[in-house]
Amino acid sequence: MNMRRLWFVPLCGLLAASLISTACRKKTDEEPAPGAAEPEKEKKEEVYNIEIASSPVVGIPDAPVTVFNFSDFECPFSKRTFDTMERLLKKYDGRIAYVYKHYPLATHKEARRAAKAAIAAAKQDKFIEMYRKLFENGQSISADNLTLWAQELGLDTERFAKDYADPDSDRLLHEDVTQGNIFGVRGTPTLFINGRRLSGANSQQLEQLVEEELEKGEALAKRGIKNIYGELTREGLSRYVPPKRPLPVVPADVYAVDLPPHAPVWGPPDAPVTVVLFTDFECPFCGRMHETFTQLKKDFDGMLRIVFVNLPLKFHNLAVPAAKAALAAGQQEKFWEMHDRLFADQVEWKKGTNFDMYLDGLAQELKIDVVKFKKDMEDPRTMEIIHRDLAFADTVGVRGTPGIFINGRYASGAFPLETFQKTIREELERARPLMEKGLKGDPLYYELIREGKASVFISQPVPEDPDRIYTVKVTGQEPSAGKKNAPVTLIEFTDLQCTHCAAAAAAVDALQKEYRDSVRVIYKQFPLGRQHPAAEPAARLLLAVKRLYGDDRYQTLRAKLLAARTEWIVAAPAPFFEKYAKEMKLDWSKIQPETASAAVDELLKEDRAEAAKNGVRAAPTLFINGRKLNGPQSPERLKALVEQLHTPKK
Repeated sequence: MNMRRLWFVPLCGLLAASLISTACRKKTDEEPAPGAAEPEKEKKEEVYNIEIASSPVVGIPDAPVTVFNFSDFECPFSKRTFDTMERLLKKYDGRIAYVYKHYPLATHKEARRAAKAAIAAAKQDKFIEMYRKLFENGQSISADNLTLWAQELGLDTERFAKDYADPDSDRLLHEDVTQGNIFGVRGTPTLFINGRRLSGANSQQLEQLVEEELEKGEALAKRGIKNIYGELTREGLSRYVPPKRPLPVVPADVYAVDLPPHAPVWGPPDAPVTVVLFTDFECPFCGRMHETFTQLKKDFDGMLRIVFVNLPLKFHNLAVPAAKAALAAGQQEKFWEMHDRLFADQVEWKKGTNFDMYLDGLAQELKIDVVKFKKDMEDPRTMEIIHRDLAFADTVGVRGTPGIFINGRYASGAFPLETFQKTIREELERARPLMEKGLKGDPLYYELIREGKASVFISQPVPEDPDRIYTVKVTGQEPSAGKKNAPVTLIEFTDLQCTHCAAAAAAVDALQKEYRDSVRVIYKQFPLGRQHPAAEPAARLLLAVKRLYGDDRYQTLRAKLLAARTEWIVAAPAPFFEKYAKEMKLDWSKIQPETASAAVDELLKEDRAEAAKNGVRAAPTLFINGRKLNGPQSPERLKALVEQLHTPKK
């Protein structure tokens, strides 16, 4: 009996998607068991034209209904469909042609062995018997049992063993699996009823589809059509085309992500779109993103600036050495060459046994001084840069790679190329009005993120005890505004480069203006050196002006610095500071040496000491009559707090 013989097939329900999954997700009570085929969700039903080829068939070829089943003998869901199909074949005797297709899943270690046993049995006209034996004993499949069952079924066991090992059996199995892949089979059982697709062991839906197709098939039979299946699937699809999913979108929320001064940068400094890229050289998704950004660099040449930040993940053993290698290459103006090769060769060096040897060879290939390269890799300052980047990532709230900010808009993970192209075009339009006003480079970028959020993932700080009163030492040398005997004292610890400090300063200024006689503001400096390198020079400038010219000029300069933040936040802000001083008719020749004086050093030291003593960890931090407030506060909240502490006289 050849392979197109009469037989009966049970079906199975394991997810083949487990073979190709590239992401992990948390299992919930509503999810199917691992390996279960997902229920069909498509609204628009397609018809598929699948060839019977060399597969076994139960029933007559010109039956009104032809059912294809891609199945796995070890799958419990396929067993359920086996039971359903046995009942349907008896109920509709002679009216169903049933075609069995092998689709063993990798998650079932005995499934492939069972499929080959069924193919070998079919070569002795015993497919249906072996098929039933396999489904009825799906949890007992083993090499010994397959031989035992072959004996019980009266097979020639020597021939059975020979056919089992014959490459032709592998070929037949491969044919079915390939066909399943072409038609979008991702789990078992997956059935096609006159070409209509059904995934999963849904007995009720299977019977309903069979009844619907019986009506159509028998109507064709009455018209004298013999090849009913061929007629019904004549215009059917020859392969599965997955439904087109909507293009993922980068959210419009903007985050105030600073530009680390030490970070390697690709692209022109005045580019209208700035990308801050947190990455890990060993991360496969970062490797995928490297390919995407290679294309984006071509698509948006001259319009894109990429700022590189290291985020080596703990479970990638070679990520830190790779990061150090790129930074060391950067000491010889070869950062981006090393960067590109590390990603291009990622698969190779991850499999290799000697990463150091690979780096030596790559350094020579890139014409890098290998001795200096090794020395720079081991230089503590190189690791310090990586630590800075890790701290920066933590501050911004990036927890995984790749983490991508496009003019402050956050994309977590490897989005498609088209998504990034669309986002960059949107950002070019968002930047256009500011560019027409003359902004470009860093000033443009900082204006675009000026009102951005602080962090992607904000960890909730331990709430301050609302009843605790802190005693912040005031020397009397600090800049201040308001009467010394005012009933409410507000002490502000700030960093002038910080976006959120600027918002807090505006709220404090509004409060002091409204409660001029009732609120005294004392300004303490808290520049975050590593994150904001221009903050300390700005703090020193203000303290120098306070010492030389008093509080009024301090206030005027402070307002000017806050208004022009995007202009002077550069690696060398002194020229801007000189310009502001001259605009205020101040003597720069006196101010400049004062910024580095011992007196200003002492004022900064005192402010930092008081910050440490009173648990100030970030800026802005406010104290109102000793009550501590972390982070920027709205004018409304500050006003409410002042009202609680003091009701001003009308």
